[in-house]
Amino acid sequence: MHGSPVLRRRQWSVLLLALVLASTSCSQSEVPATQDIDLASTQDVDLASQAPQIPIPDARDFSLASHKGKVVVVNFWATWCTPCRIEIPDLVKLRQAFSADDVIIVGISTGEYGSGDQIKDRLATFVTSNEINYPIFYDESQEVTMRFHQLAPFINTGIPATLILDRQGRVHKRHLGVPHRDGQMDPFGILQGDIQELLDAS
Repeated sequence: MHGSPVLRRRQWSVLLLALVLASTSCSQSEVPATQDIDLASTQDVDLASQAPQIPIPDARDFSLASHKGKVVVVNFWATWCTPCRIEIPDLVKLRQAFSADDVIIVGISTGEYGSGDQIKDRLATFVTSNEINYPIFYDESQEVTMRFHQLAPFINTGIPATLILDRQGRVHKRHLGVPHRDGQMDPFGILQGDIQELLDAS
């Protein structure tokens, strides 16, 4: 790398920043990759009643409204997104950690590339190889994703993005990127804490 020492340091700083952002979120946005958003504008929104149904295979009647009374975790992700792939095993652990009577987890795969058959095969392989134990919906048209975004904005900052809904179907937390604690990725610990807080409050 040629140029003055100052220029070289600046170039390395830009490269380091890009690597840090790439490690936490698949995003083209300049918004920080991992953050919790101020919920003042949306925390009273009854998302469960307004969000679209999620047509999951073999569970066509799945809707957030049908799961009122439970804590619901909705995770937006894609197979090509490295931070999403890092986060998936922690979501699998979360499913194991809580009873389905209390907590619902659903994954929405969005922004996949390739033909329909290629995507379905890739998703099926990914779900099997990662032993995903919660329902996955492929949002081919992205209509479901964008409707959720209209109700609780998040997708403009990239994926993964995770919504935590309380027992009344209201947004409790929005995590953009892989959740961090003290500079370390800790999606299981942070999401588990969010869920337990809601369970303890009821």
